[in-house]
Amino acid sequence: MKFESRVDMKSEHGYSLVEMLTVFFIIATLSAIAIPSYMQWRESLEYREAAREVASILRLAQSGATGNTNRQHRVRFVQATRQYCIERGNRNSNSV
Repeated sequence: MKFESRVDMKSEHGYSLVEMLTVFFIIATLSAIAIPSYMQWRESLEYREAAREVASILRLAQSGATGNTNRQHRVRFVQATRQYCIERGNRNSNSV
């Protein structure tokens, strides 16, 4: 006994235009909802990273001023270039 499998011709043609457009609109809608949230999360992450860096450099300057060198240390922020650096002074930290 021979079994023949009949394949429906409609399933061999792939996806219809309506199905493709439906998937496209679903992906577009989800992207439109997700992108603003992602951008806000990314900005928040950058601010937190910058705050950690500033706190770290301030701690480093403080430890240099109170450490065994006992010299003044300044943290200088340059707003135009968004950079900062530690400057080591030549006087004791308790001097005027």
